Amino acid sequence: MPYPDSYVTRHVRNRLIYDELDYNADTERENFHNLFTNLKYEQRSIFDKIMEAVDKQRGGVFFLHGYGGTGGRTAHSKFKITMPTLDNSTCNVDKDTEHSQLFEATDVIIWDEAPMALKNCFEALDKTLKDVMDVGDGKICEPNDGLADIEIPQEILISNFEDPIKAIVESTYFNLLENFQNVDILQGKAILASTIRVVKKINHYVLDMIPGEEEKYLSFDSIDRTYTSYNETYEVLTPEFLSKLRTSGLPNHKIKLKVGIPIMLTRNLDQNDGLCN
Repeated sequence: MPYPDSYVTRHVRNRLIYDELDYNADTERENFHNLFTNLKYEQRSIFDKIMEAVDKQRGGVFFLHGYGGTGGRTAHSKFKITMPTLDNSTCNVDKDTEHSQLFEATDVIIWDEAPMALKNCFEALDKTLKDVMDVGDGKICEPNDGLADIEIPQEILISNFEDPIKAIVESTYFNLLENFQNVDILQGKAILASTIRVVKKINHYVLDMIPGEEEKYLSFDSIDRTYTSYNETYEVLTPEFLSKLRTSGLPNHKIKLKVGIPIMLTRNLDQNDGLCN
C-alpha cells in the first residue's frame, strides 16, 4: 500500500482538522456545481477574485453584502478570543497546538456579521495569526499572508470619504430621495450602526434629504413622584439630565418627523390603525 502523504501524517491526531473535513466530498461537489452555475455576473466576478487570492496564496480581506446565515461556530469559540477583548488582547492559542495547526491548514475564514464584532476581536486574531504561523526561516507572516478572510455583510470603509454618513446611506439606498416611499426598495436593506450616536446622525441626514416641513416631538422630562416619598436621588434627575439620556431600548427625548417618511415603532400603539411594531 502507498504511504500516506505528509499532510495526513502531520495532522493525523488533530481532531479540530478532522471536524472541519467531516463532510461528504461528493455531496458538497454537487452542491457547489448547482450553486456555481446559477451565479450572476457580479457574483461570479466576486467568486473568481476570492478564489484567485486563495489559489495564489496572496491573502486579503473581502467585505461582502449578503443575506442568510453561513452556519459554523461563533468567532469567540473558534478563535478562542478572550473576554473581555481589550486593545492588547490576543487569542488563547499557543504554537504547536491543535488550534495553531488548524490555522496553518486554513485557506479561507468566513466571518459572518463581521461589522457587529469589536475591532479588538480582529486585532486579537491578527496578532495571534502572526504569532503562531511562522514560515521556514522563523519570520513572522504578514497579516493575512496567504489567508483570505471573507467578512459578511458589507462594511463600508469610510476613511476615504469626506462625508462618511453620506457614503453609508448612498451605498445602501440608491436614489433614496426618489424612492423613500417605495416599500420594495426599502425592504431587505438595513444600516448596522455600532452606537446610538451614529444612528442619530444617519436619521438626521436622511430626514434632511426628504422634502417637507419638519415637526419636533418631545418626551416627558420629569419623573412621577405621586406615589413615592422624597428621595435625595430625585434632585439629580433634572429635566436637563433626563432629556440627554441615550441608551438602548429607550427612545430619545426629541424626535423629528416629516409627513411620509418611514419610521419603525418599538411597541404596538394602536393595531387597529396600523400603529404596530
